[in-house]
Amino acid sequence: GFAIPAELAIKITDQLIENGRVSRGWLGVSIQNFTPEMAETLDVPDAKGAIVSELVDESPAMKAGIQRGDVIIEVNGDKVADATSVTRKVGNLIAGSENQFVVLRDGERTIIDVVVSERPADPFGSPDSQDRSQPEETEDETGPLGVALKSLDNETRTVLGLEDDEEGLLITAIDRDSPFYESGLREGVAILEMNGRSLGSVADFRSALQAARRSGKEQVLIAVRSTNGRTAFATVDITEDE
Repeated sequence: GFAIPAELAIKITDQLIENGRVSRGWLGVSIQNFTPEMAETLDVPDAKGAIVSELVDESPAMKAGIQRGDVIIEVNGDKVADATSVTRKVGNLIAGSENQFVVLRDGERTIIDVVVSERPADPFGSPDSQDRSQPEETEDETGPLGVALKSLDNETRTVLGLEDDEEGLLITAIDRDSPFYESGLREGVAILEMNGRSLGSVADFRSALQAARRSGKEQVLIAVRSTNGRTAFATVDITEDE
């Protein structure tokens, strides 16, 4: 009563003959559970799936066109409930096989075909190997909701392990009663985007915040780069007064 597609069986057989083992698939992303709070910020009715927080350079996901902020909801026609189920699905794929992923992007379903590869030994690299010199001092500006921010410079990007052209704002000070502090953000963390909008200046930050409030949002979804060199998503309550 157990059957697998003939094409998959051939791939498994070929790998066993050639290597004596089966190479499992690797997508090359970091993912998080897609929470109800995240779904609310994006006007998505169903909080199921996994949101892509980071991609490895030249990974199968990046080559196929998957982007940060995409929400993976199906793998090869099977719906996925959370990050764990996505990880299991991808882990059961065969390296070199082409697979169909369905993601939510800007609220729309998008189908992306991905040829998964074998997982490298150290896919994200070691944050400890990056240059940790202190960034040069640049002028910061007080933003709304109890945070002081400044645009990223090249030295800061190096410290955080970001690409040279990555936009974002570094938190230089934060009030303990700030909703950003309550969401786990601290000094030295960079906010890269808000509700899918890149943040190159404090004006961008204010504009994205005002747009969310005008649309009736009580929370915003932000992409955050921590000092450990990893990117993750968080939601922030914006109902408080500035």
